[in-house]
Amino acid sequence: AVTDWLRDPWCLSAWSVVPPGRVAIRSAMARPVGERIWFAGEAVSQSLWGTVGGAWEEGERAALEACARLDQPAPAPISGMDPSGILRQGRTA
Repeated sequence: AVTDWLRDPWCLSAWSVVPPGRVAIRSAMARPVGERIWFAGEAVSQSLWGTVGGAWEEGERAALEACARLDQPAPAPISGMDPSGILRQGRTA
């Protein structure tokens, strides 16, 4: 599959990256803004940055934090889906 991020009106070819030596920024990027906006994605992952697994884990983290803030039950895991576990095998942090 191919995306056309350059023309997507919501991201306009957005890309997030942490400069070398600035890994602490990942934690700052993962903090909610005003307890109303949560950011997620592989760029904020501490151990699986640059991977689908990192994006997946961070998406779950953000969803759980938002649910807790909204006093809503956590969503049930999607059966059979855990790319972070698959991608983590053999990779060291």
